[in-house]
Amino acid sequence: MRDAVSVNNNSAQFFVVRGETPETVLQRAEALGAKLDALNSTPNKVGGYQSVAQFVPSARQQNEDRKLLAQYVFADPAALRATLLQAGFKDEVADAWIAAQLKPQAALTVERWLAALWSQPYRHLWLGQVDAATKAFAAVVIPQGVTPRNEPALMAAARDSGRGVRR
Repeated sequence: MRDAVSVNNNSAQFFVVRGETPETVLQRAEALGAKLDALNSTPNKVGGYQSVAQFVPSARQQNEDRKLLAQYVFADPAALRATLLQAGFKDEVADAWIAAQLKPQAALTVERWLAALWSQPYRHLWLGQVDAATKAFAAVVIPQGVTPRNEPALMAAARDSGRGVRR
């Protein structure tokens, strides 16, 4: 694990995010990510972070995003079609894309993401089921740009993210 972390960051600092289900882990990783993002508007900024939730949002987040898309992008299919045509899409491509977006979509899961070839460079972020007895799952979140100056703020961000996040 440390080898995978050190390839992607110049430090071996990472957080382990645990939960009873993959969905819980993703939601907790999103909460930690929001805290890390908030640090970037302070003197304790980090250079970014790597998290499985950046590739696989929680089902809750995916549903919220779909609602926003339905409200602001797909609410007027005729206007969307006209915009796509004006952008250079062919009629049949625009129609097929709109039709596909209007169909119910299954949420992207960690399992489906791991099965995709393009997930390979980031698979180290998902630890999977780590305790068969409690059926606990885990992932790592790797902050980048950790310094002695911002490390206390990172620890506070992890604490403030709620339970299931450890250094």
